[in-house]
Parts: sequence; C-alpha cells; structure tokens
Amino acid sequence: MNMECHAPAEGPVLQELKDFLQGLGLDWDDGNTFTALMRDDSGRLIATASLDGHVVKCVGVLPAWRGGEITGQLMTRLREEARSRGAESMLLYTRPEHQNAFERLGFYLVEKTDDVMLMEDRPDGVARWLETLPRPQKGIVGAIVANCNPMTNGHLYLIQKARLLCDQLYLFVVSEEKSEIPAADRLEIVRQATADMPGVVVCPSGDYLVSAATFPDYFLPDQDDAQRLGCELDLKLFAHQIAAPLGISRRFVGQEPYSPLTSRYNLCMKEILPEYGVSLVEFSRLRAGDKGYVNAATVRQLWRDGWYDALTAMVPDASLSYMKAHPIAEAPKTGYIK
Repeated sequence: MNMECHAPAEGPVLQELKDFLQGLGLDWDDGNTFTALMRDDSGRLIATASLDGHVVKCVGVLPAWRGGEITGQLMTRLREEARSRGAESMLLYTRPEHQNAFERLGFYLVEKTDDVMLMEDRPDGVARWLETLPRPQKGIVGAIVANCNPMTNGHLYLIQKARLLCDQLYLFVVSEEKSEIPAADRLEIVRQATADMPGVVVCPSGDYLVSAATFPDYFLPDQDDAQRLGCELDLKLFAHQIAAPLGISRRFVGQEPYSPLTSRYNLCMKEILPEYGVSLVEFSRLRAGDKGYVNAATVRQLWRDGWYDALTAMVPDASLSYMKAHPIAEAPKTGYIK
C-alpha cells in the first residue's frame, strides 16, 4: 500500500476522489484543503480522508479494507498536518454506527443525532472553550449567534431589542473563516459597536456554533437532507453543551427574507430549541426606508461598489471605518449564517 497527499487535490486526482466517494454514498466537499489517500499495490484508490481547516471530512474506505490499520494511518497523517497548521485538535462528523471505530482511533463524542455525530480527538474541547467565556450573571440569559459580515445596523437593532428581554446577552460572532472580513476583525468591530451596551458579552463562536464542524454539508448528496442534519446537530450541541452550562434560556434572531439556508435554520430553531428549555424570539428586520430590509448582502455589494455615502445609514461607524480602509473588488466565499 502507498499513501499520497495533496494540498489541495486537483485535476484528475480530484475527479478520482469525487467518483470514489460517490460510489460510497458520500459527496466531495470543495472546502477541503488537504487530502491523504491510500492506494493498493496496483495503484487503485482504496481509502481517503481530508481536512477542511482542522475538520476531518470525506472519510471513505472500500468495504474490503475496513477494520484494519488504513483509517488509523490516514488519521495519523491528518493529525500531523492539522498540528503543523497550529490546530489544537481535530473534529470530524460521521454516522453513529462508526462511533466505536473512531473511538479506537482516539476520538471522543461531542454530540450526535439519530443520523450524524460530531467527534473530537480530545475529550474536553467544549469544556475548555466554555472556560474562556465570562460566567453569566443572575437573571435571564440570552444569546445571539451572528456572522456580522459586516456588522450592520440590522444587527445593532436585533441586539438592542434582545437586551430588553434579558439581563445578560451573549453575542457569539461566528469564528469560521469563510467571509470577506476575517473573524478577528469581525469580532473587534462588534466589540467596538457594542462597547456602550451594558450586559452584552461579545465572544467568538469557536468550533461549536455554526461552523464546518457542526454543519455536515458534504455528508449527504441531497442538500436539503444535509442542511436538516446540520441544523439539528448544531442546535442540539448548542442546547446541551452551551445553553445548559451558561444558563441561556432565550435565543434571538431576525426574520430572514433573503437566505434560504438561514431561513431554514431559524425554522429548525423554532422546532428544536424549546424541547431543551430554550425559547426562540424572532424579531422583524430593520427596514432601510424604501430600499427594503437592511441585510449584509446588500451592504457587501455597496462596499464593493465603493458607495460609502449609502452605507452611512446602514452600518455602525466601526463597520464603515473598516470598509473604507479595506475596499474589496470581488466576492470571496461567504459564511454560513448572516
């Protein structure tokens, strides 16, 4: 057997991987940046695994080669790669029937549904992340999860409305690096814009909220099913591992007339969160006069076009200052949730 690595997989090898995974009932994820694969002595592809950042994806092994050392060798190579990139751990999602196999490879259960599970190669990842967050005060504790790419006056409106209904509000800014504005900059903009708001605690979302780890978007070829699985897994993890220890009893969102994925996510929150003692509060969006609702997609287009005068009424000063200092010419990948 021979191992080969690609960072990223391209050309004929990429097509070979797509065909291989399709034959196993899986879909390739275009976010993969590193792939390790195994070939038998004849050169035939028999197993593969990839990384999207430090999230393990697209693990596939031909049935005749399962149960041996191949998967362990692939995980060892991916772990070496993830550590070389500064990652403290690796996460993966897989089907529940594979839990025991991955536990033998050093992975621990984080959260699971009937159809999919999230695992991590350390037993206390969520607990360590929670230790970095300020402890909640007495009273009603609420939460908002937002990408803020960029932060708009619509986000500010949602925060101000939510503050009236709780004593402490966790504002989790999505840490995923799939936006025009890097995560660290988005976090700083939000902190500046909310600095004068008592009770608002701005935190990075880490790996455990609306991320490549909690949304198994490659897991099923049918995108509707994949989105359903992702919403359910993400929300169960939030309810069990985050809301419960932090005492969060309310989650706040704005209505979503533009993004089908975000709209579906909101609907899933309405259905799932109350089962775990978390109520969902949905507010109408802020309107921008006769121009419709304030939304990040419109703001990003105005930013690309350099129409900063129009942006003055749509974003807080911290966002406007950042956009003027960082003009953009085209649209890179966007985040998961606006």
